[in-house]
Amino acid sequence: MELSDEFKIKAFKELREDGTRKKQALEQFREWISKQGHITKCRIDDDFLLRFLRVKKYSNDQAFKMLEKYLVSCESYPQWFRSLNLDDERIKEIYQSGYIFPLKDRDENGCRVILIRACKLDTKKFTFADILKSINFVIFTLLEEAETQIAGFVFIVDHKNITMDYVTLFSIIDLKNYLKCIQSAIPCRQKLGLFVNLPSFAVTLTEIGKAFISVKLRERAFFYKDSKHLKDHVNLKILPEEYGGCISTEDMIEDFKTIVERNKTKLKTSDEINIDLKCVKDGESDVVNSFRMLDID
Repeated sequence: MELSDEFKIKAFKELREDGTRKKQALEQFREWISKQGHITKCRIDDDFLLRFLRVKKYSNDQAFKMLEKYLVSCESYPQWFRSLNLDDERIKEIYQSGYIFPLKDRDENGCRVILIRACKLDTKKFTFADILKSINFVIFTLLEEAETQIAGFVFIVDHKNITMDYVTLFSIIDLKNYLKCIQSAIPCRQKLGLFVNLPSFAVTLTEIGKAFISVKLRERAFFYKDSKHLKDHVNLKILPEEYGGCISTEDMIEDFKTIVERNKTKLKTSDEINIDLKCVKDGESDVVNSFRMLDID
């Protein structure tokens, strides 16, 4: 679908994107992939490749490296990156519970806003891996949208009414590894993180998480003991009714299902991508040294 003038201008100003640069970069990207013997299967459609080029502002070498790190992530952590669709019963149940969903409308900067309501998770049934997989399900579905690749994401995490059972689901090792992935391997522009209604017993976990992210992301993250500051960052009208908005949570959940259905084939095709980790580990790719940092001794 053709981009609106608004997003074309945004892509040019923020990402240096124009028709000529985009065409040349895509050709070079496909040529590079064809020469990588250790990448045995990969999507090469425009929608897929552009997410890497855009997040790296058309620095081809950096986009190539991020794709490689993404492929390594998929192979190394299939429990987080594979089967990202509603055919997965655990994802389906978590999504239907209203634990995580994107708002129907974008914010004033064109960003997709993802809301996570921690209290909606059944902590007796689901694991931290289920949480991360559900987050990836929403992110990667929305990354099929060119507008989202360009404008990025806002994350709102509401901790209202959570218990220690929720906090104890978090594995520090997995948290560190996932935060490394989301910074170096997941091609999304993270514009803002809002963590609201934080109880005192969850502060330690947030401090640990902050230690694993870059200074730039720390500067874009805000932590509040209540939710009254949401209005300082987002227009309350786009939030669900219970947050002062105009649309019900149920309508937002159902609306996203149509987006999922529309992109179902592409999402399943993404499961088929493959990279030979043996070749990567043997030093045939310069991505390995940085990616080994994901492991904790």
